[in-house]
Amino acid sequence: EGTGHVVAAGTEVKHLKLGDHVVVNCITACGHCEQCLHQKHAQCVRGGWQLGNTIHGMQAEYARIPHADFSVMKLPETVSKDKALEEACVMASDVLPTSFEIGLRAGHFRTNGSIAVAGGGALGLGG
Repeated sequence: EGTGHVVAAGTEVKHLKLGDHVVVNCITACGHCEQCLHQKHAQCVRGGWQLGNTIHGMQAEYARIPHADFSVMKLPETVSKDKALEEACVMASDVLPTSFEIGLRAGHFRTNGSIAVAGGGALGLGG
């Protein structure tokens, strides 16, 4: 979904602090429900596909990220100094999870099977 810096954090946020440079996953996940425990974060009963869907996404100056401890990852300091690395993190936070969760994981592909990719955009190529 995007990158940014933590400017405020609620009392439930334990793993982030003000000023941390972070990447925000496009899928919010509580980390505790049965779906999360089975790595099916898009089906989280307390989160899921919220950003840009049921709440505002990252196309704003500020964004509120539910379940930040499980939906936000602190970036290494080297990323803050390299714009290309930061852009790669954005790709990894939105396009690749969508391709993985919806395409590869939900697609039930068989070993040595064949698939067709319709469209050569970032989502089609991400899987």
